[in-house]
Amino acid sequence: MHLQSSFSLEAFAFLRFNSRMKLRYLLLLLIAELLFWFHTARAEAHPVINEVMWAGSDLSFSDEWFELTLPVCETCTDQDLGGWTVSYLKSTGQETLMLTFPSGFTMHLGEYLVIANNQAASSRLLAEPAFVSASLTLANSGLRLRLKDPAGTVIDEVDDGVGTP
Repeated sequence: MHLQSSFSLEAFAFLRFNSRMKLRYLLLLLIAELLFWFHTARAEAHPVINEVMWAGSDLSFSDEWFELTLPVCETCTDQDLGGWTVSYLKSTGQETLMLTFPSGFTMHLGEYLVIANNQAASSRLLAEPAFVSASLTLANSGLRLRLKDPAGTVIDEVDDGVGTP
């Protein structure tokens, strides 16, 4: 298995360090390489919530959407999202279902999916969203979204910066 790393000794070639400093940097680079390899070799891809547009737009206060992505890694595969759910927490703490992905729906590595309240024609989105859900509600404060697998395990959670997901 061949793994590529973003670290390079050539980046430090212009620096002039004494032998002891060079040894420290080489040791740090070696540790970083090992950590990179360890993480990448054992990584499992799972979708994450990577962007949230909760404030609406000049077209409508309900012109809201969020985006999922499936990060790429060398040992990962596409993800079947059938039965996965997205929910939000109300200010009362009650969890409310927003979307359930249909059976057999596959997300591909590196793909971005937009889930919106409106079609692109009624939104500031430049392309059609993957899913449109009239139940998409993104609170202006106290926002908390949860992405769960079919077993109900929280895979990703985001909030508006006031919680600790």
